[in-house]
Amino acid sequence: MRSGKGVEPKSVNDFERLLVADPDQSFLWIKYMAFMLESLDVASARRVCERAVTSVSLVAEDDKLNLWIAYLNLENKFGTEDTLNAVIARALEVNDRLKVYLQLASLYRASGQTQHVEAIFKRLCKKYHTSLDIWAQYIEFLFEVQGQEGFTAPKIILQRSLQALPKALHINVISKFGLLEFKHGHPESGRTMFEGIISNYPKRMDIWAIYMDMEAKHG
Repeated sequence: MRSGKGVEPKSVNDFERLLVADPDQSFLWIKYMAFMLESLDVASARRVCERAVTSVSLVAEDDKLNLWIAYLNLENKFGTEDTLNAVIARALEVNDRLKVYLQLASLYRASGQTQHVEAIFKRLCKKYHTSLDIWAQYIEFLFEVQGQEGFTAPKIILQRSLQALPKALHINVISKFGLLEFKHGHPESGRTMFEGIISNYPKRMDIWAIYMDMEAKHG
């Protein structure tokens, strides 16, 4: 963080003085929010969040997104469902919607609110149905919650991804699935998937490398 003389802010006055000198510093705003929360002053932290997202003119999209993610985290931890939903709606209006949804999914996963995550991935897979990364993240999440009631089986989503993704990406999503089988304690299933791939594409050295690495670690 740039702080003029390199002095770490330790009071409200310190933060306010630094923000006057450098109001576009997203990291400083987030640090200010955290400073308020150290004394459990949620109302003041929320006011800082509001000032940051409504008053600061940030050119960098990532900085702007970071401020909104900090606001989402605040409401998720200290607010209500209504206050969180209101901030989500506002964040979606002024940021890349895909990035907001992915950050929101990470937020829910980190806070143990997995019941909300699958709904987000269903929405994203419908809108961005040719994105390998989104399908792969969805499948990875389902492996993490496998066995818990109320979630779709990973193999069902694998089949849906193969229907939606371009054929050139099928090997990638299948190898990702096989890798997750190894990591989550099903090496025989993972081995079957990799054997199927390399029998059809024996020159894909990248797949061989992944397969051998999984065998070494989990086989």
